[in-house]
Amino acid sequence: MKKMIKFAGIALIFAALLSACSNAKNNTQKKAETAAQSSTIEASDSNENEPNTENITQAVKQLEEKFNSDEKLVKIDVKNNVKDDTSDNPHAVITVKVINDEAKKNMEEMQTAIDSNSGTEAQKTAIYGIQLNVEEVAKTLENDNDVISFITPYTNGNDRTIAKSTKNENIIPLVK
Repeated sequence: MKKMIKFAGIALIFAALLSACSNAKNNTQKKAETAAQSSTIEASDSNENEPNTENITQAVKQLEEKFNSDEKLVKIDVKNNVKDDTSDNPHAVITVKVINDEAKKNMEEMQTAIDSNSGTEAQKTAIYGIQLNVEEVAKTLENDNDVISFITPYTNGNDRTIAKSTKNENIIPLVK
C-alpha cells in the first residue's frame, strides 16, 4: 500500500511538472494577471545600474506560465541590485520557490533519490525538465549577471536549489 501511495505521489508531481514544462500559450492574459498578483518585485532607488524591470517582469511571467499553469505550485520573488558570490556587479536574483506541500515532498524525494544515484528515469526527467525551463527563461535575461534559482524547501528546514542559471551558464549542472 505504501508503494502505491508513493507511486501515486510521484506520478502526481511528475504530471504537474510535465504540464509546467509544456509551452502552451493559451490563457496568456489570465496567467499574466496571476503573475502580477503573486510576484514580488522589490524596487530600488534609481541609478545607472537600474535593472531592466520590463525584462525581469517578462521573465517572471514566463516562469509563472511554466510552473503555475494549472494551480499555485510556486512563489516567485525578485531582488534587484544584489551583490553576491555569483557576481560583484549589481544584478537581479529571481527565486522560484515551491510552496505546494505535496510538490515539496515529491521534489525532496526525487532529488534525494537522484543524489544517491537511485533516481528513476521519471524522477530524472522531472528534475531535468525544471532545469531546462529555468535555463530557457534565463537565456532571455538582458543582464549577463542576473540569476534565476528554483528552490524547494526540505522537511529538515533547509532549502535545496534544484536549478540555477544565468544568461550564459547553468550554475547547477543539468541532471543527466
